[in-house]
Amino acid sequence: EPRLSLGSPSTVATHVAWLNDLEKDAKYQRYGTSVAELLHTFPGRFRPLARNLFTSVAVAQPLCAPSLQLAGAVAQMWQAGYPLRFGVVFHLPSVVARVQQQRRHPHLQPQLPAWQDMDASEQFGRAFLTLRTAFGPAAAWRLWWEVAEEVGSGSSPEPRAAVEAAFSAAWAAAARSPPPGARARVAARKSGAEALQMLQEGAGYAAEAGMQLSDTAAWLLNKGLVAGQPPGPPAPPAPPAEGEGEEAAAAACRGEGGPLLWLNGVTWRGAASGEAAAQELLMRAMSDMQRMQEWVYFGRLNDDSGGGDMLAAVMELAGGGVERLNPRIGGQAAARRAQILPLAPLLSHPGRASLPALWKDASTAAASKSKSGSSAAPPGGPKRVAAVSHYVVADLRGEEGRELVAQALRFLADLAPAPASSPAPAKDARLVLLLNPASPTTATASSNSTAAAGGGAAVRQQPPSLLEALVLAAGWQVTHGSEEQLTSTTRGKVVSFLSRLFRDTALSARLASEEVAAGGGPGQQEELLTVVGSYAEEAGLDSAALLASLSPAADNTSTTSAAAAAADVASLLAVHSEICRTALQLVPGSAAVITNGRVTPVLTRPGAQPSELVAEDFPL
Repeated sequence: EPRLSLGSPSTVATHVAWLNDLEKDAKYQRYGTSVAELLHTFPGRFRPLARNLFTSVAVAQPLCAPSLQLAGAVAQMWQAGYPLRFGVVFHLPSVVARVQQQRRHPHLQPQLPAWQDMDASEQFGRAFLTLRTAFGPAAAWRLWWEVAEEVGSGSSPEPRAAVEAAFSAAWAAAARSPPPGARARVAARKSGAEALQMLQEGAGYAAEAGMQLSDTAAWLLNKGLVAGQPPGPPAPPAPPAEGEGEEAAAAACRGEGGPLLWLNGVTWRGAASGEAAAQELLMRAMSDMQRMQEWVYFGRLNDDSGGGDMLAAVMELAGGGVERLNPRIGGQAAARRAQILPLAPLLSHPGRASLPALWKDASTAAASKSKSGSSAAPPGGPKRVAAVSHYVVADLRGEEGRELVAQALRFLADLAPAPASSPAPAKDARLVLLLNPASPTTATASSNSTAAAGGGAAVRQQPPSLLEALVLAAGWQVTHGSEEQLTSTTRGKVVSFLSRLFRDTALSARLASEEVAAGGGPGQQEELLTVVGSYAEEAGLDSAALLASLSPAADNTSTTSAAAAAADVASLLAVHSEICRTALQLVPGSAAVITNGRVTPVLTRPGAQPSELVAEDFPL
């Protein structure tokens, strides 16, 4: 199974609260430091070493009963001197939801809730981060242990009260014996009651807690360590916590509830019982130690491996590292379940030439004209062959389809060029956009040159949306540009324009609406197209030519054959719809990504529950 890289040590330290460091803490200095000592370890036992050979991170909803039990189990292992490094990062559903809302609607200003309006988990997250800022991660961990004891004993009536009581107690304990440093000495002057008031007001050491929690939630989403809410209607709110003790903690959980555990890159969902999850952590560490003993024996792992960073050395030797976790895509189990679709019907379809292929690769600026991504080059120049082709199928009238296209474009625009270690770098990939409207689309015989590519002119029960027309018009510049004009730089401009268009979720939603397609109110289309024109100019496209191609072909007002052909949106849309139904065997209105024939469904049919797929998933 692939091992997930959490990033550079500095990035990880920003988001993960480490309880210990075996290579620096005085507690472990009596242990040996040579990895060769692993060879003298009996089976079923750990070798005490002052090296971070086993690095674990728990991704937990802090007030869930399994998470609180895990906190107690980790405390016992830490006190007993187990040679594992423990870290924790908290999954706060309310913060994750706000981050997702901000990503989908960047024009909206986020409003951070007041203390009394937060749920208990977010209150705990802020309290934990405030203690960590003032006294360090060890004091913050003690807060978690205090809450676990408060909730487990039933001394607090509900989680909110437990958080406040535990925070005051943990602050007072840390202030009595603060760690070295001026910040901790200054913080120690505040009493527990004063610190609680500071926390509730979001002042002092708590002033930046809200933004830091948002940054951590974004990092968790990018790494796939938490699952966000897919596009569409929001899930109903969780019922309020009732009862006492662990019953209240269980009611505070959302989703899976049990913590997600990470050990040297391997991730798994912990057991429903926190004690059982801790036992599983030890068993997996024991299994990893056997692999390390083999590496040491054959000379692959020594004290200087990874520049002395044992985690980096283990990740390199294990291989198969990924930058994001998605069990639907990565791993052997996902590969066995995946549907493989033959692409021969698509490649032989007469309408293939109307499908625009997009990429962003500055190193191949001389590459030119493509028919559905077949990349011809200038005379004497090399032919560009993309290693990976992502066929992105979506209905732009639905929010799920627009979100998928936006993420696909972000993959090209923001993640290219990808790291060379990625399985499918963005610089070696191309996107082919196919529109799959849910409304019926048929074709009849026609001599129209554009329709001939797909077998006929389209007859739709409703007019194409402006968003569909804009995507097809931009794609026309890719598929029908001249050899001199069509370069990877031009493709980059189209990618930049479409990225801006779909990033503005409010604009793209209005452009996709039936009201605007039917004409809308006085001046409504003109207002929207003015914004579209500005995005085209910012991307370096000819906005006048792009907007002129949107006028109906039946008007016979276009002066160029290219504009007239591109304006026949209904015909082009019919080609896309027919390819989706026949060559790709997809339901009208569904959404999917087909990567070199492997199908990753996002929306199986209109109205179904969508699956999340973000830009970071495409390299997988």
